[in-house]
Amino acid sequence: MINLKIGGIIVAAFIAGTFIASPELRAYAANTVFSSDIVDGEVKSVDIGDGEVTSQDLASSAVTNSKIATDAISTSKIAPGAVTNSDIGGSAVTTGKIKDGQVMAADIAPDAVSNSKLASNSVTLSKIAPNSINTTQILDGAVTPAKLVPNGRITYTDYVGYVFTPTPTYHVATGVAYPIEAGLWKKVRFFIWQGGASADNKITLELWAGSIGLTTNPNNSAYFQTTNVGVDPSTSDAFTMLASIKIKKVNEYLLSPWITIPSTANILSLNIIGDGVATFQPQEQGYELTQESFPEGWR
Repeated sequence: MINLKIGGIIVAAFIAGTFIASPELRAYAANTVFSSDIVDGEVKSVDIGDGEVTSQDLASSAVTNSKIATDAISTSKIAPGAVTNSDIGGSAVTTGKIKDGQVMAADIAPDAVSNSKLASNSVTLSKIAPNSINTTQILDGAVTPAKLVPNGRITYTDYVGYVFTPTPTYHVATGVAYPIEAGLWKKVRFFIWQGGASADNKITLELWAGSIGLTTNPNNSAYFQTTNVGVDPSTSDAFTMLASIKIKKVNEYLLSPWITIPSTANILSLNIIGDGVATFQPQEQGYELTQESFPEGWR
């Protein structure tokens, strides 16, 4: 019989021998587990500590498109200047991707805006900066006499020989009704030469501006004419009186001050009103129009 003490020694020795012989039970020394010791695919996410995979652990081109979750790359992940032209696909940047007002002059390449990019009649007077059109921008032969407006002004003169008998209530047109382009002209002044005879301060000249329907002239489609000739502007809601100036008996030449034109007006009308007895006989009359807001420094 083996006594109890000897039996205990034998059991302890058996257990120790088993531990030493079994690779599953013995402890691993530092740096003794290699890739060849690990079964492929057996390193799971739970085996990797948070933040333990760094840039140097990733092989070149290891992170492919399929590895990146949708919306996973935010602005903070992209280095300044990292997205270059070659990184952007053709037609990838659409209007919806550009914030309103963010395309500045510096963003537009020289000669990028060609004629085909501009809508018809989109370049208006207000879009052209002062002194921005140089000789090189003007096509040879493009500036004809009809295109020239001295200092942004134009003068319309009407030579008449009519005798008017005005009345205190009816505004008689002097024959100078002039269609204009709405919004183009800023100021107007009218003039009359040889006003004829009248009692002092009994004849009044009135300048009216209207916004009415115009039709093309049947003899020249480049010109417009009013569709309601002879209408008393004082009885029409389409007209606004801009000025009222009394003239005296002897008045060889009258030149009115500059008067602001409403932006919606497309016709000007010069009318007279008087005492019903005196006659008024202008020989030359008309308008001077300017695109300036403060012509000749007048305020």
